[in-house]
Amino acid sequence: MKKCFGVFENLKIRSFVTIVLLIFFQSVSGQFFNKEVEAILQVTSADGLFTLYAVAENKTSLDQGFTYDFSIFRKNEEGEFYKTQKKTDAFIKGNSRLLLSKFTVAEYGYDDVVITLLIYDVQEKPVGKARLVLKRLKNGEYEAQVNGENEETIRSRDLGEKDKGLGLTGFVLRKTITKVGLDFYRLFYATYYNSQIKTDKDIKIIEVPGQNRITRITVSVEGQTVWEFFAQPKKSFLKQMSDIAFQRSIRMIQILEQQDEQLIKF
Repeated sequence: MKKCFGVFENLKIRSFVTIVLLIFFQSVSGQFFNKEVEAILQVTSADGLFTLYAVAENKTSLDQGFTYDFSIFRKNEEGEFYKTQKKTDAFIKGNSRLLLSKFTVAEYGYDDVVITLLIYDVQEKPVGKARLVLKRLKNGEYEAQVNGENEETIRSRDLGEKDKGLGLTGFVLRKTITKVGLDFYRLFYATYYNSQIKTDKDIKIIEVPGQNRITRITVSVEGQTVWEFFAQPKKSFLKQMSDIAFQRSIRMIQILEQQDEQLIKF
């Protein structure tokens, strides 16, 4: 009996060690998610509908191909579950954000909505993950939880407001004086809007007179210049300048947000 007890005790110790090691490795592996390519989930509400956005952010300077899995789980008032899933390949440029997919779901008729986004590299290894839960409360409001943390409570009376999302949103401000400057702004803002940027940093596009009727356009983030060029009316040139300015703006936003995080830690 004593020997059996010793074996059982050793078994318990081994099981305990196994559990501890499993928790440790899960914790360590979790630290490697969203380091190079981050998975981001966002939600806006309007006219009784939730629009769910799946976004990828490439934090490196290298272009990358990947596969993403965008899944939505809904539970209705009868307790029945519904799943919508989209899994496909994608490509993202360095230091940029990309809108992968979006899905609209009605507010009423569902108690809980769970949204997940997984990103896999070319070797099918998971590198990015995000999870968002819309939980309906007894008072009719929705509580949003991003990766397990309360982000914001969405009130039913607010659902008629356009483009009401979670988190702070910066602005793209402009001061242009020619049609060329306005065309550049529209190209830049279209990319910014479609990428579903979530930041509190403001971007300014300023156009000033130059020599020989040529104007100079400057793009800055929080007062720091990221790109500057002399304007030309050719659309292909403006598109090229817009792409460069956008990528550099994203990079500057990342740097500023990292600095903010370091200040918060201290």
